[in-house]
Amino acid sequence: MYFRTVMNIEPSVYFAPFQGITTSLFRKVYAMHFKGVDKLFTPYFANFEPGHALSQTKMVALKNQSESGIEVVPQVLSKGAGSWGMN
Repeated sequence: MYFRTVMNIEPSVYFAPFQGITTSLFRKVYAMHFKGVDKLFTPYFANFEPGHALSQTKMVALKNQSESGIEVVPQVLSKGAGSWGMN
């Protein structure tokens, strides 16, 4: 409480994924009925191979999107940042 008062910062609530439960449908329904969540994180997208095209389903899921006005953040898990041009 002291930190919030001194810094004049409101707390943020981030909704983390739970494998097999927090699907896009779950996140959408949750956001419709419960307020106060600032960001929703997707489960990890893994096993990407450089030079291989992603399925249309994964491409749609990876796009920066919003569910009921809440930012959705995709998470990518890869063997190395080099395949993403981040090294």
